[in-house]
Amino acid sequence: MFFLGLLIVILTAFAVNQISIRNALKGIEYTQNSSLVLVEPDEEFDIICVLKNRSGRFVSYLRVRDQFSKEVETLVKSTKELDYTIVESSQYMMPKQKLERRIRVSIPKRGIYCLYGAVIYGGDFLGMNEIKGNYDYHEEIVSIPKETELPNIEIKLSGYIGDISINRFIFADPILTVGFNDYTGQEPQKMISWIQTARLGQLMVKKYDYTVELMLTVLLNIDYDGKNHGDLVEECFSIARSVCQFLESKNIRYRLITNAITIGPRPIFENLDYGCGKDHLMNILEGLGRAGYTVKESYKSIFDRAINFAEMGVGYILITPKMDENHMKTEASFLSVKDKLKELTGYDLCVLTPEMGGE
Repeated sequence: MFFLGLLIVILTAFAVNQISIRNALKGIEYTQNSSLVLVEPDEEFDIICVLKNRSGRFVSYLRVRDQFSKEVETLVKSTKELDYTIVESSQYMMPKQKLERRIRVSIPKRGIYCLYGAVIYGGDFLGMNEIKGNYDYHEEIVSIPKETELPNIEIKLSGYIGDISINRFIFADPILTVGFNDYTGQEPQKMISWIQTARLGQLMVKKYDYTVELMLTVLLNIDYDGKNHGDLVEECFSIARSVCQFLESKNIRYRLITNAITIGPRPIFENLDYGCGKDHLMNILEGLGRAGYTVKESYKSIFDRAINFAEMGVGYILITPKMDENHMKTEASFLSVKDKLKELTGYDLCVLTPEMGGE
């Protein structure tokens, strides 16, 4: 009789244990997100992991393996496995309980990094078996370029902006029209007065008053002799960030044109217009963080685009990996394009490179 009762207890325990292992992850939900989506290199922030028990039962054991990009550095104990940084923890959960854990992390380099969710193991009440559940998640964190450490960038920019400011009076204000001139073929299409053209039977362009809002175009080129110059390109991204922040500090409207391909759901630089302010800057910084080393167009093509968009009174700042005599000879168009830009805009081209330090 004793053995029969013991057998019944064992069988009952086994059945309950089997039911508990089958339902170990029933009602378990998991989410993962970042406290910041744009971060500085080495800036600390939190990855927020939320675990919920939607069921009305007690969960005796859960083992959670949070997964992030391998390059993510954590301030808690973690391991590197394949392409992931893994933070492992275990806990029990009461019915309808919600647990939130904040994992302090940082990212050392510019680029795109991901949160990948978690693998969660649920155990039986005896702690002898586990079942596995994949709680996939995907969120991107963009680490923006560091500010450049080159000492002469602001001196160069200040001198260039000063020269533009002194000569502003020679350019026309697109707000105040004071007359009309014959179209020469060099004016932007938007300057054509279609009313005057229809009246006189020939193309006429508007003549403006002698003031203009200061605007600049930043040309970011990463194409140099067809080779991958990773370190120089990274410094170019940093220079571009510093240039944009400098222009922001002077309340100067600007845009950025680049031949670097950005990785992401939207084309950031393709539709970028002149602007100023926090949102404009953060949009550009995100683009610089998402930019890769792949070139979408040649050095020459980006200059052709610059000429097509050139406007009188709008200065140009070129950021490029190198600008030596051999390169200028190889890219024979550089000197002619530089002269053409000056003719169309009224200003010299300001050139910044990592090797020149802004000189």
